[in-house]
Amino acid sequence: MCRIKFSKKSFARYISHLDLIRVFSRAFTRAEIPIRHTEGFNPHPHMVFSAPISLGFESECELLDIKLKTEMDLNEVKNRLIKNMPIGIEILDVYETSSIFDEIKYAEFDIIIDEKSMEIFENYIKKDEIFVEKKSKKGNYMLNIKSEITKISIKNNKINVIFPCGNEKNINPMLLMSKFFVDNPKISQDILIKRKNFFDQKMNLFL
Repeated sequence: MCRIKFSKKSFARYISHLDLIRVFSRAFTRAEIPIRHTEGFNPHPHMVFSAPISLGFESECELLDIKLKTEMDLNEVKNRLIKNMPIGIEILDVYETSSIFDEIKYAEFDIIIDEKSMEIFENYIKKDEIFVEKKSKKGNYMLNIKSEITKISIKNNKINVIFPCGNEKNINPMLLMSKFFVDNPKISQDILIKRKNFFDQKMNLFL
């Protein structure tokens, strides 16, 4: 299996997951990369993405798995894709792997807010409980999001936090920040969230 690691920044953070599929589908065609297609009446490139990122978030660790119909040097795959990607999407690496996305259990984020807001947040996050409303297929419920934080550190105007991520549990960091802004309505709500890394159950970096 061939894995493509790419970043999604600047204006590309507003590209939806559906549009991202189209971007790569067209890039494979233009780059003449022999990717396998699905079978049936409407075959399309067989692509499996890691956990989709929320619209407006940046990311440095997006992953895409494909299979090639014929053998091809992976450096060549990388170089061809680089030439056919839109501004904001950068191909970081292309490599063989046997790991599967079901092994992803956590995601690391950088959250950037202004200095004044950060001073207030440093006190806010010291609370034992921060309840937010979370939606699910079975209905909405109240979640103590403070208990879902695996790790958090604050430096300058950057919050570095690790939350559960995967099929079993997925916590969006915007749940925490939205609640923070609701509880502190007078502060600036300018924010940038970047996904940095994925981790497995043992907190090993997922590659």
